[in-house]
Amino acid sequence: MSRIILVDDNPTTLKRWEFLLLPFGHEVISFSGAEPALQVLKIHPSHLVVLDLAMPIHSGYDLMQTLKTEAITSPVLVVSGKNNQADISKALSMGAVDYVLKPFDDDIFLAKVENILKSQTLKNRNPIQFAEAIDSQGSSFSVSVPDIVVSEMGFKFQTQFSVPRGFFLNFNSPCFTEMGIKDTRFRVTSVFENPPGQEAKYTVFVSFVGLSLAQLKDVRLWVRQNQMRARKAI
Repeated sequence: MSRIILVDDNPTTLKRWEFLLLPFGHEVISFSGAEPALQVLKIHPSHLVVLDLAMPIHSGYDLMQTLKTEAITSPVLVVSGKNNQADISKALSMGAVDYVLKPFDDDIFLAKVENILKSQTLKNRNPIQFAEAIDSQGSSFSVSVPDIVVSEMGFKFQTQFSVPRGFFLNFNSPCFTEMGIKDTRFRVTSVFENPPGQEAKYTVFVSFVGLSLAQLKDVRLWVRQNQMRARKAI
């Protein structure tokens, strides 16, 4: 069972989140403001924080900043009506692991929650420290993958090397042009090591962060159409 903290000043939204999450056996604690949620997070470690950005007194940004200052490492899923790229990028840069736009699709919301809970891993303890320096001139690399598997939540692919969670990919594929999201930057949500014996060592999952319901509808339509083509080809 996972402990999930919900933070939103809208009681209707809190009730909806509770209705969706409680049947899965999670311990769900709801707060209408950032400050009481923070006090609980200081005492009781939580597996996930789901929060809105626009709240009175202390915003979701304020809460994320305080979590970072207090070294509270609970992952954060932002669910917000702020739909511009600046807000999405700011939330991700402040530590949010994913971002869902309001109004949101229930299935997408639940899938993202499940993915975040599953992808939590133990952090490396006492790593050896070496001197480091930063080159800020900008670098890039290109890797080809034979296939990607697309769903409404994102896409996954197989690779021989691990990709850091939170890493942004400029991923080029004809399917994204067909879906109308070709200029979107994609963020790695989780990386799983495959069982021994598989050709590729890792499965990388990349989330569709901050897509609108209209864009998700286009993604869903593309998935359905390609499922039908695959069945006809059999």
